[in-house]
Amino acid sequence: MGRYFRRRLLTAIPVFFGITFLVFVLLSLSPADVTDLGEGASGGAQQAALEEALGLDKPLPVRYLAWLGGLLRGELGQSYLSGRPVAGMLAQRVGPSLLLTGTGVLLAILLALPLGILAAWRPRSGWDRAASALSLVSFGVPGFFLCLVGVLLFSVLLGWLPSQGMYEYGVFTGVGDVLRHLALPAGVVCVSGLGELVKQTRSACLESLGEDYILTARAKGLGERAVMVRHAFRGALTPVLTTVLGHIPHIIGGSVVVEQVFGWPGMGSLLFWGIENRDYPVVMGVTVVIALAVLLTNLLLDLAYGLADPGCAMGGGRPVERCMLSRSPWERFRSDRRAVACLLILCAELLAVLLLPPLLGLEPNASDLGAGFWAPPSAAHPLGTDDVGRDLLARLLCGGRVSLLIGLCSAALSALVGIPLGLLAGYRRGAWEFCLMRLADVFQSFPSIVLVLCLVSLVGPSALNLVLVLGLLGWTGIARLVYGNTLSVREKEYVLAARALGGRTGRILRSNVLPNVIAPVWCALPLRAGRAILSESSLSFLGVGIRTPQASWGNLIQYAASLPVLTGRPWVWVPPGLCIILTVLCLQGIGDGLRDALDPRYGGHRGK
Repeated sequence: MGRYFRRRLLTAIPVFFGITFLVFVLLSLSPADVTDLGEGASGGAQQAALEEALGLDKPLPVRYLAWLGGLLRGELGQSYLSGRPVAGMLAQRVGPSLLLTGTGVLLAILLALPLGILAAWRPRSGWDRAASALSLVSFGVPGFFLCLVGVLLFSVLLGWLPSQGMYEYGVFTGVGDVLRHLALPAGVVCVSGLGELVKQTRSACLESLGEDYILTARAKGLGERAVMVRHAFRGALTPVLTTVLGHIPHIIGGSVVVEQVFGWPGMGSLLFWGIENRDYPVVMGVTVVIALAVLLTNLLLDLAYGLADPGCAMGGGRPVERCMLSRSPWERFRSDRRAVACLLILCAELLAVLLLPPLLGLEPNASDLGAGFWAPPSAAHPLGTDDVGRDLLARLLCGGRVSLLIGLCSAALSALVGIPLGLLAGYRRGAWEFCLMRLADVFQSFPSIVLVLCLVSLVGPSALNLVLVLGLLGWTGIARLVYGNTLSVREKEYVLAARALGGRTGRILRSNVLPNVIAPVWCALPLRAGRAILSESSLSFLGVGIRTPQASWGNLIQYAASLPVLTGRPWVWVPPGLCIILTVLCLQGIGDGLRDALDPRYGGHRGK
């Protein structure tokens, strides 16, 4: 165990340097910096003097080595605007962020593990339906939309919980006051991270219940509770740990958005402040600290693998029903009513956003001064008008084009990049495997929303840039999926035979390896598209994605940041929120249907 952990620790060293180099280079390439701010700063002499004072006139490698040396000493430089040490600014924000994220993660684990176990123990019961409902909410509802609903319900209508800050009026008055302010944002973080944990726990426990050692335990007369807790859950512990610890970057990324919405004084709000003010030492400091926290989490995951006895989780799984094997994947997919319904709804959405605006003559940017501003729904404007008299139905449909385009195109780009890299890493091994997988580790060490924020601030907010950023950041999941399957396929007899016959590497990969590893990718692509839609809508809601006058579902919900719109004009922000939820849930259903169709082990016993 010690040797294995030391090897993983050594592997983390190049990942650490990769993280620091990526962050520094990306932010250093920004077309604008702090010297562009302020009156008179654009003058040649003044700008040169300011660059010299900040050290920005030195070559990039020199600046990186100086910054890295300071980082190794625990120094992160000074803020451009405030002149304060970045380390000191982070020290003030780490505690609130740990409190929020830690509470959300702990609540999610405490709820997900027993609920997933009960759902696997009692399929089709109330527990199973509750687990499915929570998973749907967690997967399909954007975090910022949950924030808005929570504020409307618990702060405005019921008046139970505060909606801003960590203390009442910014002054600490006791632990009870902190807990009241913590309840709502921590609840959102918990619900956002709950779905994957419940789903994976249920799936892993169901898989373990079909193993031979479970049958042996039952034959010996052990009670069902002992079989479930002492044997089935233990056998499922490794994939559960993988999900729990591997899902922490996603939860941390969600916490960044939650902090901004609720005004929580953590590292997330500091990151937004640094981006808005182009204070790149602050942005680099926050990003590196978050990435290193994720890297440490991955190391803990590797240690937990050994402690969990992964041998119990291996095995053949449930027997495959012969009737399912005799059917084609398309037939199995068509027999899944939920997946077919999701596909039809998604196709209807695509046709609606593409065809209805030109057919109905809807102009998303045309103002109807006769109808007025913030007009309620009417025959002329079924969803009313916005703050400048634009038809909200037209903007909803045209915004759907943008959101769906970004989601689907970024998923396709992730596949185009991830599939060949995963094939090369798994088939060639050696230096290819080390370099590509360490590069994947570098990208996966960042919560996606954090790196997306940095990149969007670098390249600028547009639909094309969002497709490129989200697509190029999503390749790691696809690559690791293909890489893992390629490792098992490369030693199969038909691959060895093709290699012995003198087949070239490219031909073997195209003709023999790729057809046998592509099936999980088809299952993952709809989920990747759904996550891209959620990322785009979150960025647009926060004002760093698609910006007006161009419409997207995310920036339409941005109106709800105003209390009068949130409480008195639900027709403004509820329809785009429902569109996002419906689209993501449909993509989730299509992904589940493809998984069941392409892997018959699932199709024959769903819900049993």
